Amino acid sequence: MIQPKTISVYADGSSVGNSTGPIGWGWLVTDWDTIICAGSEGAPVGTNNIAELQGALHGLRAVVDRGLHIGNNVEIVSDSTYCLNLASGLYQANTHKDIVLALQELYRVTNARTRWVRGHSGDIFNDRCDELAKAGRDRYSPIETKKKRRSRKREERRRKRAIVKAYKRRVYGHGNR
Repeated sequence: MIQPKTISVYADGSSVGNSTGPIGWGWLVTDWDTIICAGSEGAPVGTNNIAELQGALHGLRAVVDRGLHIGNNVEIVSDSTYCLNLASGLYQANTHKDIVLALQELYRVTNARTRWVRGHSGDIFNDRCDELAKAGRDRYSPIETKKKRRSRKREERRRKRAIVKAYKRRVYGHGNR
């Protein structure tokens, strides 16, 4: 008898601001050490929890669309216990019920299980998923905010130089030394 494979669905989410900025999610479907498929998407506004749930939902949907759940074990791997516990039914959804219901349905269809990994701990697939989520988020990041961030850093450097210059003038009695 052939041993069933374990198909892993890695999912991650990323957000800017507390429900005021863009979000992104990434997912990665693997068969042991081979990436079968991957993707990332985003939205202009949302929370990190929505992004985490969307990543898991899209990953499981990819497994079902490709029929990978038939005859194989499926696991959802995430650094979000919130996402994993909602998918498995350990938590009850108070918000985002439409996403959670769709996720739980795919969880049942695939007969999946969950596995938690620590975020940014060196798990190459989780780290890659994090990159995908950030890429999805950055599609909705306005260019102006990046320019403002650079401008703010430049202004801070100028302010620090002015403080040092004023200190030298006060201590040494004249300008640049």
